[in-house]
Amino acid sequence: MTPGLYTIASALQARYRAQEVISNNLANADTLGFKRQVPAFFGFSTLLKQATEGPELEKSPGSGVMLSPPHFDLGPAALRTTGRELDFAIRGEGFFVVRTPGGEAFTRDGHFDIDANGRLVTSNGYPVLSRTGADITIPKGTVSTKNDGSVMVNGALAGTLRIEMPADPENVVTGSGGLFFCEAGGVPAEAGATQLVNGVVEISNVNIPAELVTMLENSRLTETAAKGLQILDESLGKCISTLGA
Repeated sequence: MTPGLYTIASALQARYRAQEVISNNLANADTLGFKRQVPAFFGFSTLLKQATEGPELEKSPGSGVMLSPPHFDLGPAALRTTGRELDFAIRGEGFFVVRTPGGEAFTRDGHFDIDANGRLVTSNGYPVLSRTGADITIPKGTVSTKNDGSVMVNGALAGTLRIEMPADPENVVTGSGGLFFCEAGGVPAEAGATQLVNGVVEISNVNIPAELVTMLENSRLTETAAKGLQILDESLGKCISTLGA
């Protein structure tokens, strides 16, 4: 393949994929606890170094531009006051741990409910786990919390929420509804300084104006790459016509 053609085509492909990542961020701007993804681009020299010295990126032959697997911005977002007793939020690092059909998952979405069995569950019905790995049962009464994750009902301990961090925040995979899963073999780590509060929820950390600016910039670069590909194609066509004459 003509080197210039490959370089432009790889850049175009990377920009299209980045646009999908940005679009997904915007689509989840109202998803509680959602963490935006950040696309990162690499040239061939960086790709080669990463492939030999660090995490392997998506490989393509020759030179060009590549998009690495987008990483998550796991930074905290603003809190929204709801006044609802079963709404929880974490100030500081860490995630709630829930049990799903696909295994244990992390989430910052603390908009919880009580199911028919009296268990504390997510809005999708997944049980919220305690430090012991058991479900947390919430009897009738007034719910309050302590900074250490303890959930109190009428002043009595109902359970202590399990708050942990992924073993490697750079190597997590996303699920639906703002869930995160450790990659195979990953072991969760204990969260650092945290404070649990209720009556509030954490919103998405997507900054819509900033994300729109990023989308516009990426769109313009996509158009530039597409135009460059068109110009190169026309030039090659002229060369072929001239040589064939």
